[in-house]
Amino acid sequence: MMQTEKKGLSKREKVLIMVMVVFGVTALMIVFVIIPLYNQYNDKTSEYGALQDEKIIIDSKLATEAAIKDEHASIIMRHRADSIRYLNTSLSNEIGRMLTSLCESRGLQPISQQLSVPREFTKVERRPGEQATENGSAFLVVTAVMAVNGEYKDLKNLLDAVEDTEYLRISRVSFSKNMQSLESSLDRISVTFEVTMLKEVALVR
Repeated sequence: MMQTEKKGLSKREKVLIMVMVVFGVTALMIVFVIIPLYNQYNDKTSEYGALQDEKIIIDSKLATEAAIKDEHASIIMRHRADSIRYLNTSLSNEIGRMLTSLCESRGLQPISQQLSVPREFTKVERRPGEQATENGSAFLVVTAVMAVNGEYKDLKNLLDAVEDTEYLRISRVSFSKNMQSLESSLDRISVTFEVTMLKEVALVR
Protein backbone atom coordinates (compact mmCIF):
# COMPACT_ATOMS: atom_id res chain seq x y z
CA MET A 1 0.00 0.00 0.00
CA MET A 2 1.48 3.29 -1.07
CA GLN A 3 1.49 6.41 1.23
CA THR A 4 0.75 9.80 -0.34
CA GLU A 5 3.25 12.64 0.31
CA LYS A 6 2.08 15.70 2.26
CA LYS A 7 2.23 18.71 0.11
CA GLY A 8 3.53 22.01 1.58
CA LEU A 9 2.08 25.46 0.97
CA SER A 10 2.24 26.56 -2.54
CA LYS A 11 4.03 29.70 -3.56
CA ARG A 12 0.72 31.42 -4.26
CA GLU A 13 -0.52 30.62 -0.75
CA LYS A 14 2.66 31.90 0.81
CA VAL A 15 2.29 35.18 -1.05
CA LEU A 16 -1.32 35.50 0.06
CA ILE A 17 -0.37 34.86 3.68
CA MET A 18 2.43 37.41 3.46
CA VAL A 19 0.08 40.00 1.99
CA MET A 20 -2.45 39.34 4.73
CA VAL A 21 0.21 39.71 7.43
CA VAL A 22 1.40 43.00 5.91
CA PHE A 23 -2.17 44.30 5.72
CA GLY A 24 -2.82 43.18 9.28
CA VAL A 25 0.28 44.89 10.63
CA THR A 26 -0.51 48.00 8.62
CA ALA A 27 -4.07 48.04 9.93
CA LEU A 28 -2.85 47.67 13.49
CA MET A 29 -0.33 50.50 12.96
CA ILE A 30 -3.06 52.71 11.58
CA VAL A 31 -5.54 51.95 14.34
CA PHE A 32 -3.21 51.96 17.35
CA VAL A 33 -0.40 54.30 16.28
CA ILE A 34 -1.14 56.58 13.35
CA ILE A 35 -4.74 57.51 14.23
CA PRO A 36 -3.95 58.31 17.94
CA LEU A 37 -0.93 60.37 16.86
CA TYR A 38 -3.04 62.20 14.28
CA ASN A 39 -5.77 62.91 16.83
CA GLN A 40 -3.18 64.10 19.34
CA TYR A 41 -1.68 66.36 16.66
CA ASN A 42 -5.10 67.82 15.87
CA ASP A 43 -5.77 68.41 19.56
CA LYS A 44 -2.41 70.13 20.03
CA THR A 45 -2.96 72.22 16.90
CA SER A 46 -6.38 73.33 18.15
CA GLU A 47 -4.97 74.08 21.60
CA TYR A 48 -2.13 76.08 20.05
CA GLY A 49 -4.59 78.04 17.93
CA ALA A 50 -6.72 78.80 20.99
CA LEU A 51 -3.65 79.95 22.91
CA GLN A 52 -2.64 82.18 19.99
CA ASP A 53 -6.10 83.75 19.94
CA GLU A 54 -5.96 84.25 23.73
CA LYS A 55 -2.50 85.83 23.41
CA ILE A 56 -3.79 88.26 20.79
CA ILE A 57 -6.68 89.24 23.07
CA ILE A 58 -4.36 89.68 26.08
CA ASP A 59 -1.85 91.73 24.03
CA SER A 60 -4.69 93.91 22.83
CA LYS A 61 -5.94 94.43 26.38
CA LEU A 62 -2.42 95.22 27.61
CA ALA A 63 -1.88 97.70 24.80
CA THR A 64 -5.22 99.32 25.54
CA GLU A 65 -4.45 99.42 29.27
CA ALA A 66 -1.06 101.02 28.61
CA ALA A 67 -2.68 103.61 26.35
CA ILE A 68 -5.34 104.32 28.98
CA LYS A 69 -2.67 104.70 31.68
CA ASP A 70 -0.64 107.06 29.47
CA GLU A 71 -3.72 109.10 28.66
CA HIS A 72 -4.70 109.17 32.35
CA ALA A 73 -1.23 110.39 33.32
CA SER A 74 -1.38 113.01 30.55
CA ILE A 75 -4.80 114.21 31.74
CA ILE A 76 -3.53 114.49 35.33
CA MET A 77 -0.51 116.54 34.19
CA ARG A 78 -2.72 118.83 32.08
CA HIS A 79 -5.11 119.21 35.01
CA ARG A 80 -2.28 120.12 37.36
CA ALA A 81 -0.89 122.64 34.87
CA ASP A 82 -4.35 124.18 34.35
CA SER A 83 -4.92 124.24 38.12
CA ILE A 84 -1.63 126.01 38.76
CA ARG A 85 -2.35 128.49 35.98
CA TYR A 86 -5.84 129.11 37.36
CA LEU A 87 -4.56 129.49 40.93
CA ASN A 88 -1.84 131.90 39.80
CA THR A 89 -4.36 133.97 37.84
CA SER A 90 -6.85 133.96 40.71
CA LEU A 91 -4.15 134.84 43.21
CA SER A 92 -2.80 137.66 41.02
CA ASN A 93 -6.28 139.11 40.53
CA GLU A 94 -6.93 139.08 44.27
CA ILE A 95 -3.57 140.70 45.06
CA GLY A 96 -4.11 143.28 42.32
CA ARG A 97 -7.49 144.28 43.75
CA MET A 98 -6.07 144.45 47.26
CA LEU A 99 -3.16 146.73 46.27
CA THR A 100 -5.41 148.93 44.13
CA SER A 101 -7.82 149.38 47.04
CA LEU A 102 -4.91 150.07 49.40
CA CYS A 103 -3.51 152.83 47.17
CA GLU A 104 -6.91 154.42 46.53
CA SER A 105 -7.72 154.48 50.25
CA ARG A 106 -4.53 156.54 50.79
CA GLY A 107 -5.37 159.11 48.09
CA LEU A 108 -3.18 157.62 45.33
CA GLN A 109 -4.57 157.13 41.83
CA PRO A 110 -3.49 153.80 40.30
CA ILE A 111 -2.46 153.99 36.63
CA SER A 112 -0.94 150.62 35.85
CA GLN A 113 -0.02 147.44 37.59
CA GLN A 114 2.26 144.51 36.75
CA LEU A 115 2.45 141.36 38.87
CA SER A 116 5.08 138.64 38.74
CA VAL A 117 4.47 134.90 38.82
CA PRO A 118 4.40 133.66 42.46
CA ARG A 119 7.80 132.37 43.54
CA GLU A 120 8.85 130.35 46.55
CA PHE A 121 10.45 132.08 49.49
CA THR A 122 11.15 131.23 53.10
CA LYS A 123 11.35 133.66 55.97
CA VAL A 124 13.31 131.22 58.10
CA GLU A 125 17.05 131.49 57.63
CA ARG A 126 18.81 128.13 57.58
CA ARG A 127 21.82 127.56 59.75
CA PRO A 128 25.19 126.82 58.06
CA GLY A 129 25.18 123.26 56.75
CA GLU A 130 21.44 122.78 57.38
CA GLN A 131 19.56 121.10 54.57
CA ALA A 132 16.47 122.61 52.97
CA THR A 133 13.16 121.05 53.97
CA GLU A 134 11.76 118.31 51.74
CA ASN A 135 8.69 120.36 50.83
CA GLY A 136 10.74 123.44 49.88
CA SER A 137 9.77 126.93 50.92
CA ALA A 138 6.79 127.51 53.15
CA PHE A 139 5.94 130.89 51.59
CA LEU A 140 5.06 132.35 48.21
CA VAL A 141 6.08 135.85 47.18
CA VAL A 142 4.42 137.97 44.49
CA THR A 143 6.12 141.15 43.28
CA ALA A 144 3.80 143.92 42.05
CA VAL A 145 5.03 147.09 40.35
CA MET A 146 2.38 149.84 40.40
CA ALA A 147 2.40 153.27 38.81
CA VAL A 148 0.26 155.80 40.67
CA ASN A 149 -0.38 159.53 40.70
CA GLY A 150 -0.25 161.28 44.06
CA GLU A 151 1.50 163.56 46.48
CA TYR A 152 4.26 162.78 48.94
CA LYS A 153 1.89 162.88 51.89
CA ASP A 154 -0.27 160.23 50.21
CA LEU A 155 2.78 158.06 49.66
CA LYS A 156 3.77 158.57 53.30
CA ASN A 157 0.33 157.33 54.37
CA LEU A 158 0.80 154.29 52.12
CA LEU A 159 4.24 153.55 53.59
CA ASP A 160 2.83 153.74 57.11
CA ALA A 161 0.00 151.37 56.21
CA VAL A 162 2.38 148.88 54.61
CA GLU A 163 4.71 149.03 57.60
CA ASP A 164 1.83 147.90 59.80
CA THR A 165 0.97 145.02 57.45
CA GLU A 166 2.95 141.90 58.24
CA TYR A 167 2.69 140.17 54.86
CA LEU A 168 3.36 143.28 52.75
CA ARG A 169 6.43 145.41 52.14
CA ILE A 170 7.62 148.04 49.67
CA SER A 171 11.04 147.32 48.23
CA ARG A 172 11.40 150.33 45.92
CA VAL A 173 9.88 153.78 45.29
CA SER A 174 10.68 156.23 42.50
CA PHE A 175 9.26 159.65 41.53
CA SER A 176 8.89 161.39 38.19
CA LYS A 177 7.10 164.55 37.09
CA ASN A 178 3.62 164.03 35.69
CA MET A 179 4.19 165.04 32.06
CA GLN A 180 0.50 164.89 31.19
CA SER A 181 -0.15 167.98 33.27
CA LEU A 182 2.77 170.25 34.21
CA GLU A 183 0.44 172.31 36.38
CA SER A 184 -0.67 169.29 38.40
CA SER A 185 0.79 168.93 41.87
CA LEU A 186 0.55 165.16 41.58
CA ASP A 187 3.73 163.23 40.93
CA ARG A 188 4.05 160.01 38.97
CA ILE A 189 5.17 157.45 41.55
CA SER A 190 6.36 153.90 40.90
CA VAL A 191 5.95 151.56 43.85
CA THR A 192 7.26 147.99 44.02
CA PHE A 193 5.31 145.83 46.47
CA GLU A 194 6.23 142.37 47.71
CA VAL A 195 3.32 140.29 49.01
CA THR A 196 4.26 137.24 51.10
CA MET A 197 1.82 134.50 52.05
CA LEU A 198 1.80 130.94 53.25
CA LYS A 199 1.86 128.48 50.36
CA GLU A 200 -0.96 126.39 51.84
CA VAL A 201 -3.16 129.46 52.16
CA ALA A 202 -2.45 130.57 48.61
CA LEU A 203 -3.23 127.18 47.12
CA VAL A 204 -6.67 126.90 48.68
CA ARG A 205 -7.85 130.25 47.35
